[in-house]
Amino acid sequence: MKVKNDKYTKGVHAFAYIFITIFALACLIPFVLMISASFSSESAITTNGFGILPKEFSLAAYKLIFESPRVLIGSYVVTIIMTAAGTVIGLFIVAMTGYSLQRKDFPFRNGIMFFIYFTTLFSAGLAPSYLWMTKYLSLKDNYLAVFLPLLMSPWLIILMKNFVKSIPYEVTESGKIDGAGDFKIFMNFNQIAMLQKLKSSMDRFRNNHPKFPLFLKAVVGNALEEGTLVEINVTTPEGKKYCTNLKLKQEDLEFFQTLSEMGSQH
Repeated sequence: MKVKNDKYTKGVHAFAYIFITIFALACLIPFVLMISASFSSESAITTNGFGILPKEFSLAAYKLIFESPRVLIGSYVVTIIMTAAGTVIGLFIVAMTGYSLQRKDFPFRNGIMFFIYFTTLFSAGLAPSYLWMTKYLSLKDNYLAVFLPLLMSPWLIILMKNFVKSIPYEVTESGKIDGAGDFKIFMNFNQIAMLQKLKSSMDRFRNNHPKFPLFLKAVVGNALEEGTLVEINVTTPEGKKYCTNLKLKQEDLEFFQTLSEMGSQH
């Protein structure tokens, strides 16, 4: 059944389509300016600036590329290396910072987090960054001026801190009890996150099917032992059936015991 829209809804849709179209065309302007500049002479760009249409048509830029391909290839190599290395190292630093700032036993974490958050409230553009890199760090015409900003982002630190905060602190404490250091716990956080996701799924499954944990607990305590034959039957809403069976080994019992404990936790 087709729903008939009123005039107000049609007007809103028309405005939305017009706005999105204008915005999409505006996003193409930098690309058009770049193409136009590639066909313009350097003197024209210096004198008149960038424009939608080329000024003083010239193929000097493309001639330079074909005459010296190493310049173009070298630029791409530098870009790829800087991006890949900056992303990997930056993610590692941001993740470690976020992990440290969510630790309750980390001193001055609230003060450090305040200064990180405070920097996100003000942005004066590229001028302060340029002055900081050139005047104070003396990194003019240096690759580090591009590389260093990739290593740290206040916004990403806040996101990582909130992500790590979603994992119960007791999980970290249990790792310490087992003899793991802070760095080992941090490096295994992906597995910890997967376990936390599994536990959340188990909680939802238990709420949707409250009889299953009781059944599993009774079976694990009274029926499962080495050599037990477990049959699994699945029937689709259309009536199609799937079935299989497995014979338990001694090492399989621990899995069902753990599954039963996870299902019975509240």
